Amino acid sequence: MQARMEKIGNVVLDYTYYEGQDFYTDGEIEDEMLDIAMNNPPERFPEIIEERKSWPVFYHFSPLRSNIIDWLPFKKTDKILEIGAGCGAVTGALARRAGSVTCVDLSRKRSLVNAYRNRDRDNITIMVGNFKDIEPHLDEDYDYVLLIGVGYDKNTSLHLADVRAEYPGRHTVTESSAIRVDGQRVWKSYETLAVDGEDFPAIGEAFEQTGKVRHVPLGNAMLSMMRQRELVDFAVKWIEENRK
Repeated sequence: MQARMEKIGNVVLDYTYYEGQDFYTDGEIEDEMLDIAMNNPPERFPEIIEERKSWPVFYHFSPLRSNIIDWLPFKKTDKILEIGAGCGAVTGALARRAGSVTCVDLSRKRSLVNAYRNRDRDNITIMVGNFKDIEPHLDEDYDYVLLIGVGYDKNTSLHLADVRAEYPGRHTVTESSAIRVDGQRVWKSYETLAVDGEDFPAIGEAFEQTGKVRHVPLGNAMLSMMRQRELVDFAVKWIEENRK
């Protein structure tokens, strides 16, 4: 598959897995948000929020959103994977504290907002498209997994353990996805490892017992933070010992 790239400032946007249409959108307000990001420095966002008196503008541009990751002990050597980066409310804060940030988001327009507001950062790559299509092609081990109000059944890092583990019932299946070939949307079938994530909650429950997961409440939700390498290594061993 041919890579398609765009660069805005120092931020790289990768459209290799983008199907050419935003299937998730808030409508015309996103044009307004893109205009704000293109034509204003982040220092002006609080003033713009006060002027516009718009909930979407407040939600996507408020610096308060970055408080969600203030407690995390990032280092400048850490590699972060941000899934569902949206308009970049947290991306800039991650990029200031970590070595590199790889963002994944379905929406090209929201990814453009993210890129423009963080254009001065040279450690951000935004991959536009469905995470299901992008995940098999992520070639890095990331340092942190952050679960915000969801359980281990949504922790896609555990699919890496699926791939690495050896167990009796391991087998492949034929699946299909829409991809672009020579500019045309086509349906392609391929062989891939059969996984369903049915035992991911049990893996998470066992990993919690190691004391390597940190929990912090956020409103009515709970944030769970763990190191990806420790989680995946644990999950490989668990799968090999328990999965049939």
